[in-house]
Amino acid sequence: MEAVMSNYSKFSRRQFLKRTALAGAGITLLPNMAFPYSQSPAGIRKFLVGLPALGPGGANNFGNYIPVLTPDTQKHKGTDYYEVVAKQFTQQLHPDIPPTTFWGYADAKSPDSKYLGGIIVAKRRRPVKLKMINQLPGQHILPIDPTALDNTIVNEARPDRMAVHLHGGLLHWTSDGGPYAWYSSANNFLHGASYLNGAEPGAAIYDYPNDQSSRFLWYHDHAHGITRLNAYAGLASAYLITDDAEADLVRRQILPNHGGAFPLGIPLVIQDKTFWDGGATATDPLYNQSAPGAVAGSLWYPHAYEVPPLPSMLFSDPNLSTSGTGRWDNPGIVTPPISTVPEFFSDTMLVNGAPYPVLPVDRRRYRFRLLNGSQARFFNLMLYKADGSADGITLAPSLTEVDPNGNPLQIPTNASGPRMIQIGNECGFLLQPVVLNDPAVPLGFKTTSRFGASDPTLGNVNRYNLLLAPAERADIIVDFRDVAPGSEIILYNDAPAPFPCGDIRNDYYTGRPDLSSIGGAPANLAGQGPDTRIIMKFKVGSKTVSELNFTNTLNTLKLALPITFALTQPSMLIFPKTPAKVKTLNEDFDEFGRLRQLIGAPNPAMFVSTPTEVAEDGEVQRWQIFNFTGDTHPMHFHLVNVAVRKREQWAFGTNSSGETVPLLNAHGMPFAIPNTGRGPDGNEAGWKETVRMNPGEVVTVDMKFDLPPGNAPYSPRLLASYGVKGYEFVWHCHILEHEEHDMMHAMIVTPARGQGHRD
Repeated sequence: MEAVMSNYSKFSRRQFLKRTALAGAGITLLPNMAFPYSQSPAGIRKFLVGLPALGPGGANNFGNYIPVLTPDTQKHKGTDYYEVVAKQFTQQLHPDIPPTTFWGYADAKSPDSKYLGGIIVAKRRRPVKLKMINQLPGQHILPIDPTALDNTIVNEARPDRMAVHLHGGLLHWTSDGGPYAWYSSANNFLHGASYLNGAEPGAAIYDYPNDQSSRFLWYHDHAHGITRLNAYAGLASAYLITDDAEADLVRRQILPNHGGAFPLGIPLVIQDKTFWDGGATATDPLYNQSAPGAVAGSLWYPHAYEVPPLPSMLFSDPNLSTSGTGRWDNPGIVTPPISTVPEFFSDTMLVNGAPYPVLPVDRRRYRFRLLNGSQARFFNLMLYKADGSADGITLAPSLTEVDPNGNPLQIPTNASGPRMIQIGNECGFLLQPVVLNDPAVPLGFKTTSRFGASDPTLGNVNRYNLLLAPAERADIIVDFRDVAPGSEIILYNDAPAPFPCGDIRNDYYTGRPDLSSIGGAPANLAGQGPDTRIIMKFKVGSKTVSELNFTNTLNTLKLALPITFALTQPSMLIFPKTPAKVKTLNEDFDEFGRLRQLIGAPNPAMFVSTPTEVAEDGEVQRWQIFNFTGDTHPMHFHLVNVAVRKREQWAFGTNSSGETVPLLNAHGMPFAIPNTGRGPDGNEAGWKETVRMNPGEVVTVDMKFDLPPGNAPYSPRLLASYGVKGYEFVWHCHILEHEEHDMMHAMIVTPARGQGHRD
């Protein structure tokens, strides 16, 4: 069968980079366009601050903690009511970083503004009503791209626009906080095609039914065209739902009880950030934020679209180009001076807002609730025993394995730490516990294929430990009872960025060579940042905490989790009555020459295009999602949870230019190669709402579109723009730069036949 491009974009950035590298001296490089990737102040010392915990009593040694909101239970009978403000504040996270200005959420009745503040703990079937008041200033703390990312939206010049999305919530579209549900502060009030639920100008009211099993949700900004900036600025916090089944597991000591007001485990919100080092003039758009008032310690976000692509990513050849280099692909078109970028990978690791923190632990079991809250960075998380070096980790190059760019893998020589037992993901408890880190599993990559050198899955990861894409969560138990007193355990990451191919300039660790000649950062010093591999340290004390009659965590969980899942989760025995719907993930260049990601259904289309994802209330659909790009995309589904059925390789060939392209069947549709399928990972063998889609693969997912009880009006935007009567949700990549440019589609749910309008 002939290899046909049809409407699909050229395969991958990986292939583009390889072809460019082969061109060698034929590349025209633009001078003075490169600057060091690391912008954070030099010498951010590791393990200097404690992990911020919950509430004022959980303040670390630097005085930082994460506020937990207290509901008003009287204002609305049977409902937890919260009034929260979104505002600007300043907080110092680390002695080696000057105070940083953030945007964030805080109790409207309290001056307690802290990074990641505003955690909400909800009870199943007890509703929450959240009134969010926009008190953001008229000047953003980060540079804003003046070009509309889809060139059709008006009235979006307001830098203070915001929308609140409860990520993972089952709720009506009017409270989902979708991209068009943005609103400004009350000052000269403006709003998009939003539904503010009767709130006054400058505010919105969100109703959350919480009819979901125990799980770790989070709420964050979702305003159209500015989500990536608002979330990075700090508009994000945690939202936990608990239920009687979880409480029973804690009561029976099947799950650890951490005591106090928060027995449900220790949140670990992992993010990468960059803090401007103050080394350039405030008017230089390449270095500084291009925002008035920026000072050292301010959050830094890239906004100069650097071209051309990097000629070489080999450690053995870091000086192939000395006249300049760039981060992203570009066909030679001039980009705006302040521009959106394809993705962003920072240089400093934060956990709960603390860079490289330390958490003292007793010799007992702990439950950790992990969230990858990064813009675009993936994590492969492992536990290693610290070896006494300044970083706690010593790396050695592999003699047999290389990364997708041909560099030897850098693997810890340390002994593995205690195993992880994963009991849940973003949709609550799993069907069965999954044992990880027994021993630690560094990333490995697929380097050979029975399909030859053009195989688009070459370079994908084929071995990993606890792999978390942006927005994915993991509920894990770590047992320190058998760890010797005085030991130190390092939480370590070796995932490349972009994932899975990687760019050596985005990977910071002690022992990395000086990459300043190709636009990267100089080598860093031991025990100091920049570092994206060292996450945090656990210090094991001498106290041993006994738990009555508790001996074997794993065997007990193997008995308890299936029962809990059956009692609290919807059945996964759902089957579509119609053929699978084909979706594709694509990339191309926009009119400014910027790399852009798109969803095809099957033809690649922008977010504002006519919706093609339509379902009836109660309908089961099967989607086959083909990834034709070089990145792994964490695709997030609003409203619905999905069951991952299988991953397969899609059929491919080469065109006359030697490019890898999908093969299409007689109906012009892509298809999978028979006998290449595999089932979901163990920690995906439950419900999911954020699913990793790998290059060269097609992922099959089933979903049932159940609207929550109650009434809601049709979306007036859908009716006015497309003549569609329905309720408006979205699905998108949760790499935030991809989501906004333009890997996001509307997902429309209509009333079931004969059901009528639910208003």
